[in-house]
Amino acid sequence: MKTQVKHMVDAGLRVLIYNGDIDSVCNFIGDEWFVEELGYRVRVEYHPLIMADEVIGFSTFYDKQLTFMTIRGAGHMVMHFL
Repeated sequence: MKTQVKHMVDAGLRVLIYNGDIDSVCNFIGDEWFVEELGYRVRVEYHPLIMADEVIGFSTFYDKQLTFMTIRGAGHMVMHFL
């Protein structure tokens, strides 16, 4: 998938890769490594996501509109946990 993701990012598309931090199917650590291995420079690392005065996750922003995000307390079906 690296080739496809790099192609999208380099074409100027905004790309978001996200995981729940308790996902037992696709853990966030593996996807974080995947994004790091794409080779883009980190602009902002571990920026807290805040909703209703509570930290609900973290985002890392890379060059070229690439973002990696984790959602606190979410499993594999992230949207079901929000």
